[in-house]
Amino acid sequence: MLTIPRIRFARLALKIYTKGERVLRIEAMAHNARDLGCRLGASYFPQAVEALRRMVERFIEVLDCLDAHAAAPPQTGHRGGPPIAPTPAHPTIPMNAR
Repeated sequence: MLTIPRIRFARLALKIYTKGERVLRIEAMAHNARDLGCRLGASYFPQAVEALRRMVERFIEVLDCLDAHAAAPPQTGHRGGPPIAPTPAHPTIPMNAR
């Protein structure tokens, strides 16, 4: 199954084509070249392509960091002594304590 999530911000967009856990390709699109911070005109096209390439590379770096963070096992904190276990978000109160 082919999945194509889109990430949009202003008039710039990224499309990620994935199949399962594999990324097939990533596209960067500019609906208005002014959003790239480049000058307009055919002679400035290489600058626009370079800005889009940097945008894709930065996005890939962020995805790599997220993937590495998600793969790491959760760790408990240490404060010089024995490890501190994480506390539950909503502690349970016994019925007879009320």
